[in-house]
Amino acid sequence: MSLPPTLVQRLVDAARLSGTRGQALRTMVPLFLAVVFGVVIAQLGGKVAVGSPEGGLPEIDMPRYDGDVDRDSRQDVVDFARTAPYAGELGLGDDQSLQSGQDTVSGYGPHVRIEPVAAAHRYTPDELAAGRFIGRLINFDPEPYPRLGLGAHDTTYWWVDSSANARWRAVFFSTDPAIQPVTMPVRVEPSATWWQPLARWVAAGGVDEVWATCGADAVCRTD
Repeated sequence: MSLPPTLVQRLVDAARLSGTRGQALRTMVPLFLAVVFGVVIAQLGGKVAVGSPEGGLPEIDMPRYDGDVDRDSRQDVVDFARTAPYAGELGLGDDQSLQSGQDTVSGYGPHVRIEPVAAAHRYTPDELAAGRFIGRLINFDPEPYPRLGLGAHDTTYWWVDSSANARWRAVFFSTDPAIQPVTMPVRVEPSATWWQPLARWVAAGGVDEVWATCGADAVCRTD
């Protein structure tokens, strides 16, 4: 990309009038950046794409679990989920102290982080219906959170499918062998197009729900 000759001449003139090298640099840098940015915007038709594929995460494939999560041993399912690539980069996941739902002094439960599977934003509807892991929950505290199958200092893996009863469901598999998987309904909703995976906590009616990308233009949310 080349700049128009008149703009180049303005930069040179600004450098001559500034008086010293330091002043010239301070004058030229902001002006140069403003000019370049303006030219780029003009070439893009006045629009800038945020979170485009060129600036996203590397393409990572999530292997499919070939077993049956309802019949296989919980340990086999958890061992597979542990091998998944999770997106722990700043901004892709979310963490907070959960609402306890109990009569406690603070009103808050354990501090838990949610992270999406690195490829969850590229699942097709058929892949999701057949069953895929879309995220994990990490409990940093000694207090359990039974609603989402979390024990003390535990990690729970979030599975979504619609194959068991023809309705969308979420299943949370704990790494603690004493905790049984927790199943609950999940909503799969159309959304904007995603170029990267995301996962968030969403408060609804005094309860913390989990939300994550689960397709190129779909999100999953516990209900």
